[in-house]
Parts: sequence; C-alpha cells; structure tokens
Amino acid sequence: MGYRLLTILLFLLIHCLSSTAQDDIALVKQNIREWFATQKADATEIDSLLTGLDENGAWDDIDYTIKQRGDWPVMYHLDRLLSLSIAFVTNDTLLSDSLGNKKKILAAYDYFVTNNFTNTNWWNNVIGIQRSLGPITILLEDHLSNSVVKKGMEILKRPEIGKTGQNKVWLAGNVIYRAVMQSDTALLRASSNAIKEEITVTDGEGIQADYSFHQHGPQQQFGNYGLHYAEQMIFWGAVLDSTRYAFSETQKGILRHFLFDGLRWVSMYNQFDISACGRQLFPDEQLRKDRLFQRILEDFSALDEKSQLRSTVSEGNKYFWNSDYMLHHQERFASSIKMSSTRVLGAEAGNDENMLGYHLGDGAMYIYRNGKEYLNIFPFWDWRKIPGTTTRQDTLPLPVLNWSGYHNQSDFVGACSNKRIGIAAMNYNRDSLNALKSWFMFEDAVVCVGSGIQSKRMGPVVTSINQCYLSGKVIVADNEYIRALGKGEHFFENLQWVVHDSIGYYFFYNQQVVIEKNAGSGNWKKVVAYLPEVSMEEELFSMTIEHGDAPEGGTYAYCVVPGVDRSTMESYYRYQLLENTDAVHAVMDGKKERYGIVFFKERGLMLSKNLGVGVNHPAIVMLEVNSEGLVLNLSDPSCLQDALEVTIIGNYSSSDTKFSNDLKNGETTFFVDLPDGKRAGSSVEIFIKRSQLHHP
Repeated sequence: MGYRLLTILLFLLIHCLSSTAQDDIALVKQNIREWFATQKADATEIDSLLTGLDENGAWDDIDYTIKQRGDWPVMYHLDRLLSLSIAFVTNDTLLSDSLGNKKKILAAYDYFVTNNFTNTNWWNNVIGIQRSLGPITILLEDHLSNSVVKKGMEILKRPEIGKTGQNKVWLAGNVIYRAVMQSDTALLRASSNAIKEEITVTDGEGIQADYSFHQHGPQQQFGNYGLHYAEQMIFWGAVLDSTRYAFSETQKGILRHFLFDGLRWVSMYNQFDISACGRQLFPDEQLRKDRLFQRILEDFSALDEKSQLRSTVSEGNKYFWNSDYMLHHQERFASSIKMSSTRVLGAEAGNDENMLGYHLGDGAMYIYRNGKEYLNIFPFWDWRKIPGTTTRQDTLPLPVLNWSGYHNQSDFVGACSNKRIGIAAMNYNRDSLNALKSWFMFEDAVVCVGSGIQSKRMGPVVTSINQCYLSGKVIVADNEYIRALGKGEHFFENLQWVVHDSIGYYFFYNQQVVIEKNAGSGNWKKVVAYLPEVSMEEELFSMTIEHGDAPEGGTYAYCVVPGVDRSTMESYYRYQLLENTDAVHAVMDGKKERYGIVFFKERGLMLSKNLGVGVNHPAIVMLEVNSEGLVLNLSDPSCLQDALEVTIIGNYSSSDTKFSNDLKNGETTFFVDLPDGKRAGSSVEIFIKRSQLHHP
C-alpha cells in the first residue's frame, strides 16, 4: 500500500472519530489541506520551479499574452504554483527566509491575482482557474496579506453553481473553495448538495444506466469529462467525509459501479482506448489518462471500503448500450468498437482539438496486443482509413467537426453481449454512403462482416481493416504462395491470410485487398491546431478492402485473429461465414456449436440441417447449443421494440419466457419481452429446453 493511500486512510480515520466536535467549515478546509499534502512533488522539480521564478513572481518560459482556448499556457502558472504551495506547507526548509522561497511563492500568487488573467474560453475563466487557485489560496491563506487575499477572492467569486454533468461538479466545487474562505455555511451546503446531485444515474449528461458517461449531449466521454468526474468525486468525497455533507452509501455505490463497471473497461495495456479519449488525442494522452485512472482507483479504495483495488477487468465483453460502444478483453488481446446512431453522437471537435476526427464514431475497431500499436500514431494516420470504418476516399480536406458533433442517420445500431463474447452491428448511413456492418467478437478472434455498401456520390470507397505502426514482417498467403512483403503498396484479388505483428487476418472469399508498408510523415499540429508543427516520420502498416468507385452492393468478410504466427494461420478455419447479405449476417463457431446472427430484416435462417431460427423484426441473436437445449442472447439495436418473437425449428420449452409449439410445422415460437427505458438496447438471455415431444 503506497504512502499516498496510507495518508488518505489516516486522515479519513482521524476525522471520522473527531468530526462531531468540529465545525464543518473548519473540517472541510483542513481536509482540503491534508488531501493536497499527499501530492508533494519531488525536490528536484521544486528546485527547478523556484529557480525559474523571477522577482515579479512570473516564469520566463510562460507566454502570459496567449489567449488560445485549449491548453492555455497561463494555466501552467497555477499548476506550478500549486506544486510550490503544497511543498511550502509541508516542507519546513522552504519556510526559511534566507532561501527567499517564501517571498517567491507569495509573489507568484500576487502576480496572478493582480493581473487577473482571463481567456476567450468560458471554461478557463470560471472552472480551470479556480480549481487550482482555490486550493492554493487555502494552502497559503495564513501567509498572504489581506489585500492579496481580497484580489484572489474576486477571482474565486466568478463561478456560480450551474450547468450539467461534470461541468456542474467543477463549478460547484469551485464554489466550495469560496464558501470555506468566507465561512459561508449556507453556500457550503448548496455547493455540496449540487455535487451530490450529480451522483446519480441519468438519461441526461452524466452517468448512464450502462455506467458510461455523457457530456455535450448524448456522447460517450469516458476519458475526458468522465475521468475528471471520477477524480473530482473521489476528491470531494474525501473532503466532505465526516461532515453533514458526506456522501451516502448509495452514492458511493454508484461511484463504485461507474469505476468498476464503466471506466475500468476502457483501460487497455496501461493506456486508455482511443475511442474513450474523445477529442483529447494529444501526445501521450492515452498513457496519462490511464495513470490518472490508476491513482483514482487507489484513492477510492480509501473512501470506499467495499471497492476492489483492481486496475483492469478480467476477461469478458461489455456493451455500453447507451453509448454505442463495445469493449472486449481476452487473454491474448483487447479490442473496442465505437459506433454512432440517431441516438448517440459519434465525435466532436472544439478548442482546436480533434481537427481530423470526422470518422471516429463510424465503426472504429482497434486491436491491442501490447499497447504499442497506436500510441501517438495520430500525426501519421490517414484519417479516412480509421481501422474498422467504411468510408469514401475524397481528395478534399476532411470537414472539421464542431461542438455539435454528428449523428449516423440510422437507429439500427447496437449489440448483443453475454458478458463473455458479443456481436455489434451498425446500419451506417452518413454522407450519402450506406453500409451494413457487423462485428462478431469471440474469445480468440473478431469476425468482421459488411454488405449493402452503396455510395450515392462518386469516389472510391474502402473498408479499413487496420492502420497501425509497422512492426516486423508482413507475411501473406496468396494462391497458396506464402511470402514476406517488401515496402510499398501491394494489391491482391485472392488473398487468403496475412500475419503482421502477431495478428492474423483471414479472408472468407476473394476480395480486393490493398496492403501498404510505407513511411508516414506528419505533425501534431494537423491533429491539434495549437501544437507545434514539427515534421516526424514513422513506418505504418495499412490494409484495406477496395469496393470501387460509387459501389452498389459491396461486401466484405474477414476474421482478425490476435496472438498467432504463420503456422497457426496456415490451418486456421475455426469460423464459418453462413450468410452475408442485405438481410442477414451470420457466423458459426466451428469449435463450439454456437452461432451469431444479425437480422437486418424480418427473416428466418437455417443454421444446420436440424436447427433454424427466425425473428419477427430486425434483431441480433446469439445462439449456443448445449446438451439440454439452447441458450439465446437477444437484443434490439433500434431500441424501438418492446417484444421479440423468436421461432426455432424443433420442439422446445422455456421457463424464462412464454412460448407456443406448432407441432404440425415442427416449430416453437418464443415471446420475449425486451428491456425499455434506460435499458433499451441491452441484452436478454433465455434458456430453451429441448422437448421430448415427437413430430406428428
């Protein structure tokens, strides 16, 4: 157990025993000071910060005149001052006037509040500044003059309780700093209650019923607002602990579910999944977000005795039906699929961030084996070929999104999961391009199927299988001729399989495949406009399926098999493609007697000689045969139906749902109630027992 965790546990225990004799204002202020006392920077960093401060209290390497909306350099002043303030109140050597450190630190505070810096971005002016200036003021309060504190308080008075989701939490938290500095109990009560109001499951902005997180409308925001929500909630939970404003056990339970049934799923190989990062695709950002999450888990274990300090999920599959987002963790790999619909936004751009993310919610599928595949790849990507997507290859610059983001104009987007494996499906309808797309996620592979690919505008259309860093050889099997590819662009019409970086790709039939091994050049400025324009190069591996110019009825079908080598792929035929049409995508697992079916239309399908299944409206069906009968997992991706009729060839019965036998035709129909409300689109599991009845 680390020093930070022990310190937090100790101060929570002390206050739990003694808080009844203390005023809430004084206790909250003391808790804030003790919390930040656990976050000391190392001595070398402190020495560097002190050395860089000039006599006016400014740092020469900060341009205080820049007004950029994102990553505002003026905020660095407060970040550094917070580190110095923590060191100042926890380290006696910094109190020595002979070192002049106290004078420097207080000058840095005076410099900021006297200049009263503001930005064109409202967030910086009422959230960003105060969430650092508040604790700094509380830490340095006993050493600041009344006139300087007055200047600081004018800035701390800007925030007012309002907004929704994490923005509301930030604002209310900033008001708490003002409340304790003013000894305003009414304001402390109002701001504390505002924070606790956001510890709830909602269909607005905040925690969703599936434990994903929305902000800026119906948009998955795990790694941006959701991550900071978790960080702030654990902080305020500790600060308010043992006061009359402490979090209830119910509220702690909601936070526990959000951390362990939500956020923890997007942690993959010590980094956050790309699709969880939202618009914040910055250098090393995936790593930073995961490090913050690990710290949050540790801090929460001090606040909540029921929490489990486990940083990653065990093997399994999770579909966030409120966010069109599937995560898949298995022994040899992890994967994710991000979609969008009429209900869920695909992506956003703002503050000059995510300038190229036009297709991030169009069925992006990433495959992770070690975490190096895509780390910091964004300057080099061809953003029209995001892995998993089917897109038109225009020569014009990609449109830049705004805060409103975009919707895929289809409601048939969703998934079915039994917590071990899952199927995701999307009727893609955007920019005059249509495609029916499915992903069958098994324990050792992902089968990807597409049909109905049609473009109403001219221009070539491709499906991107993968686009990642080149790592080692690219081995291909073409017409039973196996070879390693050289650099450049390679075209295939009858490719059987490919192996690159321990990931195999198997093709179910002949398709027009293009593989590229090339050096990609780029710079971060094209991704995030305020970053430097420094040219860099990396070698990339890219594999796409070409559907032609303005295709009508294009298809694809391939299987991604992580954790394999050439010898494995030479005899890999585990999964069979049963159907790939505009009506049905169906796959069979040949090792286990189980099937995955996406019904895009009301249809029936024979799976084997004696087994068939049909539905009365579009749905996803997972079917597994066992010794007693069948296990069915079902979902309605449209989220519009309240019930589903499933017809099975043969005589069956079930205690899980109503059914009727048609002995004449040898069929059994099951009537399944589907989830509604906040759980619409989630999966239902039923068990079907094979009947002893005989056909007439």
